[in-house]
Amino acid sequence: MAENSLTEKDKAAWLRIAQQWLRMLRDLRGNETPQERRLEVLRPLLERLWQQMLAMGRPLVEEEVTSDLLSEIQQQVGSLRRAERLGRSQFDDQELITAGKLRREDLLVYFALNLFNGRVASASACLSTRSTASRMSIESALSLSGRLRVTRPTLPSAS
Repeated sequence: MAENSLTEKDKAAWLRIAQQWLRMLRDLRGNETPQERRLEVLRPLLERLWQQMLAMGRPLVEEEVTSDLLSEIQQQVGSLRRAERLGRSQFDDQELITAGKLRREDLLVYFALNLFNGRVASASACLSTRSTASRMSIESALSLSGRLRVTRPTLPSAS
């Protein structure tokens, strides 16, 4: 027998080693769950939605999402709300909260500038459409300046 030839026992040992290596490679490559693989496929779509949410500082309604993005979301995810939940699970929710605070501050400055520039009618109309909590925070911020007396807009009576 030649010195380079392997015995059956050696061949079996090498085969076991090769099979162990293949198992380890498969485990390393494929230990993702199906849900994780699906999220990885959806990541670019969720990223686009997340960027729009950050721009507005809040979750969006369907009319605010671009039509191509909305149709893609409905085809791949099912609904806008489900896509938002997936986005919140993939990205930092604190980033959205911070973007919302910045957006509210920008709107506060915008409305205050409109009031100081004599555009009271348009600002009052905008204030009347906002929620009471937001309206109160804008009014209290404007009142703190001491330069402007803020009155709540009243709705015309139906009679």
